[in-house]
This record gives sequence, C-alpha cells and structure tokens, in this order.
Amino acid sequence: MISAMFIGCEDDRFTPYIANIDDCHFSLDLDSVETVNRLIGTWKWVYEDQLTLNGYVGTTTSHLGLSIQIKSNGELVIYNNEVVEVTTWTIKPEAGGSAWILNTHPFHGYTYGPLRFCDDYFAVRNSLTDASDDYYQKVDETAG
Repeated sequence: MISAMFIGCEDDRFTPYIANIDDCHFSLDLDSVETVNRLIGTWKWVYEDQLTLNGYVGTTTSHLGLSIQIKSNGELVIYNNEVVEVTTWTIKPEAGGSAWILNTHPFHGYTYGPLRFCDDYFAVRNSLTDASDDYYQKVDETAG
C-alpha cells in the first residue's frame, strides 16, 4: 500500500487514491466514450481535498450524505438523503486535451472540474483553480 501525508486527512482508506489518482487515471488513456461510460451510475461523495496556503486539507464530512446519479440521458440527479436537484451534464475536453471535464447546468462546484478515474472512484480536480478536489465512490453501475 502506498501512503502519503495530507494535512487533516481524516480517513486513510482514500490515501492511495488521493496520492495516485492522476497516475492511475492517465494510465487508462480514456476517450470521450469511455469517460461517459465510466461516469454512468450512482456515486456517493466520500472525500474533499482543498489546497490552502498550508498545503492540502482533507475532510470526509463537508458533503456528507451527498450522492449523484449520472444518467445516460444527460440528467444528473443530486441527492442528500432525498432528491435535491435534477440538472444536466456534459463532458468537454480539458485544456491541453489530456482529460475531460464534467460540466453541469446549473453549475455545482462539487461536480465541476477535470475528471480523474481510478478503480471505483472518480475525482473532480478543482484544487488548482482555487477550489477543491471532490472524490466519489461508485455505488451502482446502472443509471437509465
């Protein structure tokens, strides 16, 4: 098991994914179809990592109870123990063409950003643009 130090990391279960998600993701070399196919399903929010002046600060509580269902018909359903909102989603190329960005309308910071996949996790990586990296774990493969 690979480990890394993160200021405030409350749950070591996610450390290997946080530390290696870029390497893991880029080894997959996903095109747009493969990216969409991986996104379809229900995901629970599990972790947030924010880049601060003191380094990364992680938490497993900031969006506790949040889950999203990404449907093949372009709908994205946001839950927090019940349906909070139904929105739409698309992907677009990340600047430089190295990956894809999940884009929702209306905008939600915890779902917008460059996508990274590793095993049954995905992250939206906004920490380099003054936001946070949010990590999700797949709980269901199907979403009509």
